Amino acid sequence: MQRSRVLSLYRTILRTAKRRFQDQPETVDSVCAEARQLFRRNASLRDPQDIERKLFEAESRLELALHYGIPFPRAYHLSPGATPRSPRRVAYPLYMDSYVETLQPTSQRRNTPPIDRPPIYHGEDQASLHTGRKA
Repeated sequence: MQRSRVLSLYRTILRTAKRRFQDQPETVDSVCAEARQLFRRNASLRDPQDIERKLFEAESRLELALHYGIPFPRAYHLSPGATPRSPRRVAYPLYMDSYVETLQPTSQRRNTPPIDRPPIYHGEDQASLHTGRKA
């Protein structure tokens, strides 16, 4: 199940980069190269929580790229061009997980809790979700 989800997301990222940034060939090349690098780096993950965390990161970055038109993550709490003095003292959003891993030595990383997602309801109307009764 997760393998097909990972491959589908990878293909979606590559397709989206080519379509969304077609007038910027350098951006397309760098987005595809970064996606390739990160997916290959994480190909050896076996823990379902780690895989889920990486999938969440990729999906979040894809949504941000589509919404804002910026394909690369930016620390939301920093001004453009600013860099923190110590990466350990800065809170990073979950969609920058791969960047935090490259900044911090493994011994200093803290374990992140698993991502809680709301349940997906199929075949039920919204009224039954709010009242708890079937319509």
